[in-house]
Amino acid sequence: MDYKNIKDRINKHVNNKQIRDISRIKKVLNEFDNPEINLNIIHIAGTNGKGSVCSSLSSILTKANYKTGLFTSPHLVSINERIKINNKDISDEQLEGILDKVEEVSRKLNIDLTFFETLTIISIIYFHNEGCDICIYEAGMGGEFDATNVFDKVVVSVITNIGFDHMEVLGNTIEEITKAKAGIIKNNSPLVIYDYENKIIRDIIEDKAHKSNSKIIPTDFKLIKNNADDTFDYKEYKNIKLNLVGMHQIYNACEVLETIGVLRSEGYNVSEDDVRSGFCSVSWDGRYQVISEKPYIVLDGAHNELCFDAILPRIKSDIKNKNIKSLEFMLAFLKDKDVSNIIKKINTLSSLDCELKYLITTVANERAYSTKELEDIIRKFSNNYEIIKDPYPYIKSKTQGNEEDKMIIVSGSLYLMGEILKNKI
Repeated sequence: MDYKNIKDRINKHVNNKQIRDISRIKKVLNEFDNPEINLNIIHIAGTNGKGSVCSSLSSILTKANYKTGLFTSPHLVSINERIKINNKDISDEQLEGILDKVEEVSRKLNIDLTFFETLTIISIIYFHNEGCDICIYEAGMGGEFDATNVFDKVVVSVITNIGFDHMEVLGNTIEEITKAKAGIIKNNSPLVIYDYENKIIRDIIEDKAHKSNSKIIPTDFKLIKNNADDTFDYKEYKNIKLNLVGMHQIYNACEVLETIGVLRSEGYNVSEDDVRSGFCSVSWDGRYQVISEKPYIVLDGAHNELCFDAILPRIKSDIKNKNIKSLEFMLAFLKDKDVSNIIKKINTLSSLDCELKYLITTVANERAYSTKELEDIIRKFSNNYEIIKDPYPYIKSKTQGNEEDKMIIVSGSLYLMGEILKNKI
């Protein structure tokens, strides 16, 4: 089986015109006797935290002995990562077999499916064929017109933290972005929401939920109690330990706990042991992933302001606790990101007793800033930077050193995480 051939075939769909019309996918699925109707769906939208919430729910439900489908994006190394059952990637053989049928149908209907539509359809057929008990879908972009919004009925919808991202598609205001995310709310289906500080966001979501007769289950961060042993309490849950690090992951975990409560009310048998074991075993590559101790090297796919707001407190804590004297930030960004505001946030780290240096690189994506374009932005805020043409050899060489007081953060794009991880460190 030639994975490169499969990848090339799927990637051919990347340049197909993005059309905000879910009926296209439904027409293709109709040719397969509408497998989406028979799936039990958890649908998750939001700006940040979607992946962690999806991954945690998948881990917990798998521990509870449910055959759990998981569809997420983007992938870091292999397209197969996007489609999993019980946290195991779809095989090349299964991926190609379903791709053959989907492409045959799309040609018959004269529908030029996009990359994301193609993979969404493949996942639905795969999960149906394999008899999944429950399937978790992460919206790709927005919600209302996202390919994953093809389901007319869901077990529960979940909306995570909302902020500015993908403005070229979703709109330039928080109102427009929130309305797009709220598009996943289904009639007569429960909705778990984040504890939003912004009243505008909450009002828009509550209004849509009310019109849809959707019961809201809010997460309440005031009920979180952080314990000295790196565990936390939330409502009836005591001393919960996470494998994912950072306060933002505790917020995400609380939303997961609220979702588990909904699933129990819908008849799913998930024990507290399943919850604890699931949280402890979940892994999510490229999310504050430590790949070296000396120097301390962390991969984190933070790619917008909300993401950096989430990881900077953890970085500050690590700088102090590990007595870091030299901090390097390796960065690559896609052009739809507000790099200037992100750099301003990173620059706050210079108030700590360590040298801050930027390592400017890029990724193999036509939407990415070139190193020259990124340099033009960064040099407005710092003169301490270096151009790194190939990020992997640089990071590889550093892992072979023994610098105790140096920290390197690789961030800005999940595509950059993939560039590092596809080559074994």
